[in-house]
Amino acid sequence: MTDSNLDKSNQPAPRAPQAGGLWSTLFDGPGRTVPKGGRIFQPGDVSEGLFFVRRGLVKLSTVLPSGEEITFRVYPVNEIFGEFCFCWAVQRFWATALESSEVVEVPADRAIEWIVRRPELVVPLVSALSERIASAYDELRTISTSIVVVRLAAKLLTLPTVESSNGHWVELGRRFTHEELAQILGVRRETLTRAMSRLKELGLVEHTAGNPTRMHRAGLQGFLLTNSTVRMTRV
Repeated sequence: MTDSNLDKSNQPAPRAPQAGGLWSTLFDGPGRTVPKGGRIFQPGDVSEGLFFVRRGLVKLSTVLPSGEEITFRVYPVNEIFGEFCFCWAVQRFWATALESSEVVEVPADRAIEWIVRRPELVVPLVSALSERIASAYDELRTISTSIVVVRLAAKLLTLPTVESSNGHWVELGRRFTHEELAQILGVRRETLTRAMSRLKELGLVEHTAGNPTRMHRAGLQGFLLTNSTVRMTRV
């Protein structure tokens, strides 16, 4: 091996181009400046293009019927968003600038043509979108579990109880398995178990093997007042 070959072998392998840098060649048009708190799009707007964050920070969110806003993802510089343009004719979510930002939009058909000509983008694009799907699933599961916690708290207060020696605590009149409670609420047993664990963490429920479940009635009532998005009448 010659010295020149040896020198080459000791050199680090060239890095693959960063996805953001590659996408910036697609989003090379004039940007749109959005002030902090400004909407880039909202539900009902026409969905016909991809967006690129050239500067700033953007969040994608939705609003629940209760009025609570849930953020799915935050996009920093060099990330793209708005990929639902490939499957929906109108927007279903909110895109909002978290700080003064600049975004560039390109039509979906132009983006597809460009990606076909740049096959090196397929893997990073698919990887990014797959990660977003996984992240959205985790977020929705968290939201679902939170709702089940409220429903479980409400249901526990409706079940027959026996007063205990401690005036703040009552015991369920019979032993319910997690499978039975899950069937009562119409959820999976695993979901019910996570919800019960959360009530235990909050100090509202106590349960030991072989003993009836004990619950802090006043504490559960206060929890329901604080989390009033789900009423007992809906359980």
